[in-house]
Amino acid sequence: MAIPGANKNRPKAAEPSGAAPKASIEKPLADLAEIVVKAVQHADSLRDKGDLNALVKTMDRVDTLIKRIKSVSTQAQLLYDRVRFSLIPDVMDEAGTTKIGVEGLGLCYLTSYYDVKQEDKEAIRAWLIEQHLEDMISENINAQTLQAFVNRRMAEAAAAKTEPDLPMSALKLTPRTRAAIKSDGKGKKQEQDDGNET
Repeated sequence: MAIPGANKNRPKAAEPSGAAPKASIEKPLADLAEIVVKAVQHADSLRDKGDLNALVKTMDRVDTLIKRIKSVSTQAQLLYDRVRFSLIPDVMDEAGTTKIGVEGLGLCYLTSYYDVKQEDKEAIRAWLIEQHLEDMISENINAQTLQAFVNRRMAEAAAAKTEPDLPMSALKLTPRTRAAIKSDGKGKKQEQDDGNET
């Protein structure tokens, strides 16, 4: 589903000089896993020795390690989002394509959807009841269920070239486009195109 304005206001992508070597990412992760295994063994030996002082210091160092890993994880997530929401869509737009096969990985394609925010929860609740869609309502309206429902209705309206049957004044829709990968069977990862973010 092509969404008008989904590519608007996105910064232009720099020309890629090549993908990060897979080994440059996997080696530090393997080293980190090895460090953690050794730290577990060391902590167990400290426990066996009854060295409380060293165990407290180990706990502090592990806490520092966890904080650093979380910081790096946050930075990696920001990079991942920039690549899939901005860089790949920009380069595909410039190349006039919406998909590309990548050897050993699969098909990378663009998928468009709307981020959905509830501007007026009571109006949405009343509209859902009026439309006999009470099953979408529990104590609260589930945000992911609502987003999937709205995206389905928007796609149906776009296909039929009609206005969507939605309480538009009670919703805030933000058009988004992102890159997704469908595995060719050789890769391990596959993202589903469900209109939801994970």
